[in-house]
Amino acid sequence: MATFHATPNRPVGVLGAGAMGSLIAASLAAAGEPVVLFARESPHVAAIVRSGILLVEPDGHCRRVALSIATDPDPARDIRALIVLVKTWATSDALSALAPMLPPDALVVTLQNGLGNRETMLAACPRQDPALIVSGVTSEAALIPDAGTVLHTGHGSTSIGFESASRAAVQSLCASLGAAGLPSTPDPAIRNAVWRKLAINAAINGVTALAGVENGRIATDAQLRGIALRAGQEAASVARSERAEPGDIERGILDVARSTARNRSSMLRDIEEGRRTEWASIYGEIVRLAGVHNLDAPVCETLGALVSARERAVIATDISEELA
Repeated sequence: MATFHATPNRPVGVLGAGAMGSLIAASLAAAGEPVVLFARESPHVAAIVRSGILLVEPDGHCRRVALSIATDPDPARDIRALIVLVKTWATSDALSALAPMLPPDALVVTLQNGLGNRETMLAACPRQDPALIVSGVTSEAALIPDAGTVLHTGHGSTSIGFESASRAAVQSLCASLGAAGLPSTPDPAIRNAVWRKLAINAAINGVTALAGVENGRIATDAQLRGIALRAGQEAASVARSERAEPGDIERGILDVARSTARNRSSMLRDIEEGRRTEWASIYGEIVRLAGVHNLDAPVCETLGALVSARERAVIATDISEELA
């Protein structure tokens, strides 16, 4: 079993330069925390390399932050923690190159949407102590309006699970995130938080993606609200069969819809930009586990099928336009 050493100046790694990865990496760097953002080459990454990243806070305050970018795995040799924030379907491929480089005491944390991420990371990182591969959730919100800029659209909180062998590493990472303005707490009952976020995502993401609306419409449109609440209730029923307690899901859905009213969900943005969505790790997993427990989840099954069909259509359209 690896022992965690909180050696000064060992960087935190962030895997994925999407909105949340960019926000967390930029916030840590702005607070003076050594951080490496592992990313594929893209216009966003190129802009950061040229000029740093522009971090825009919810109150409009802007800071340009120098940020270390790695497009190869070698800097992973020195990190003390890796926060995984790639899309769920890309997890295995993204980790495959980094995993052999990770120090044996490095913490690996998923803050991704959906279910099954920790299991994917365990398979991709066979050299790591399983106790150091942990799940977490965050309600921070961000988007990338332009290459080289990340907009922090809403403050939230982050919870990270732990076992006895990973407690010190998780406490250290939470302290670093908190000092960077991202309040974070070690959570020994992280499964409850994971399922609560999954149920809220199931309620909001598919409905907004298919309707093409901002999150706030879930709270103000009676028809959309009804669909969303039924999807969330199905997910909550599965959660309880899985011995997790997601809490008052109806209140959670409406609170998130109102607090992020101007946000466009990640699933909607993926559809709009012709990218793969995370429908499988959200709706696919809910439907699969509903079957295990002999439960029905018709709304989640329908939303998943429709988002999948819409995803295939927009990706096919993009390909046909490239070939034209």
